Amino acid sequence: MNKQLIKSLSSYLACAESLFEKQNVSVVCVKNDSTKSACGQQGLLAVSTSAGVIIQADSVYCQELKNIYEGYNKLDFFEANNLSLLESLVREFDKMLSGPYLVLHKLKPKQDLISNDYSLRIELKTTNNSDLFQYEGFDNALSYQENKRDEFTLILWNKHQPVAIATATQLHHELYSIGINVLPKWRRKNIGLLALSKLTEAILNKGKIPHYSVSIANTASINLALKAGYSISYCTVYTV
Repeated sequence: MNKQLIKSLSSYLACAESLFEKQNVSVVCVKNDSTKSACGQQGLLAVSTSAGVIIQADSVYCQELKNIYEGYNKLDFFEANNLSLLESLVREFDKMLSGPYLVLHKLKPKQDLISNDYSLRIELKTTNNSDLFQYEGFDNALSYQENKRDEFTLILWNKHQPVAIATATQLHHELYSIGINVLPKWRRKNIGLLALSKLTEAILNKGKIPHYSVSIANTASINLALKAGYSISYCTVYTV
């Protein structure tokens, strides 16, 4: 994994950069009153890298997690019995596990020769996008959190109708989480690829890192990110 990305992710997970090289399961505890941590209050976030697994967890889970995973490697983490134990543990705090998800990043801009075959108008907004909520079909791409508004919004217009929206919200420092929606009748026309590529270019030009998270079952979105030049960084599960 790229050193720049390791530095950003270690800050996001509040852990030492050296943990990304360890072959076992590492548990990073955060205070149970912390709402700014990656895992959230009474939450848990597990990241499976090419080496091992890093679990950032609310302190209410920490001792039990260390008991479960002491001496284990990342293959042990995803073993059915251990995931069942983990699910039981988080349910004690009215949480459940979500995932697994793949997380992909792109670190360097490159010339993306993606044609705009339908002559769609491309608009990039870095201001309030609340006016876009009037259009149906874009809920997954727009942030509802007032304290985490979308800082990049790219819209593809067919005349006066938006057909695709790609947004990015600050996840942590230079990491920007991407959401994308394309109206059903405009899918499978490379519209999503065009939107993602243009938004990614805008993020990278600002010196930020685009962060793309997708369910491992969503092969279409995974392929979209790979075509846009993203690389798989890790697999993750977390509490909701």
